[in-house]
Amino acid sequence: MVESYDFFRPKAGTYTDVVQAPAVVLSHSCDFTKYRMDEERGFSGLDMVPLIVAPVVRASQIPDAGTVGHARRDRVARYFHLPPEEPLESEDHFVDFWFMQPAAVDELLSIRRVASMTDEWQQRLHIGLDRFFSWTDRRQPLADAAP
Repeated sequence: MVESYDFFRPKAGTYTDVVQAPAVVLSHSCDFTKYRMDEERGFSGLDMVPLIVAPVVRASQIPDAGTVGHARRDRVARYFHLPPEEPLESEDHFVDFWFMQPAAVDELLSIRRVASMTDEWQQRLHIGLDRFFSWTDRRQPLADAAP
């Protein structure tokens, strides 16, 4: 997770509104973490490959308490639940898949990285993304989903 990224949000058919939020790298996280090493090895064009990032929002930013409750139980495709652990203070947070967007590797590397997901949590995140795109049964909690 990076500290803060500028996300574009559509408003009246434009993408002029920018919202700063912590971000999670959703795709190619290994490319992100190994970018400088690959660059030193002489690989070129790595900055041409965008990564996909999504904003992280606090539970208090979601206006409907019912949605928050369902999202905590992995029943809302839009949100991926992150429990209240460091560095996310004491409040639940959610990765908001609706506002994922491409980001340049160089730009992300210039932002302070505040956390990394374990392999287990990356697997859960990818299951959540799969559910978001495939519309599979969201009544089954992610913990029970087969990888």
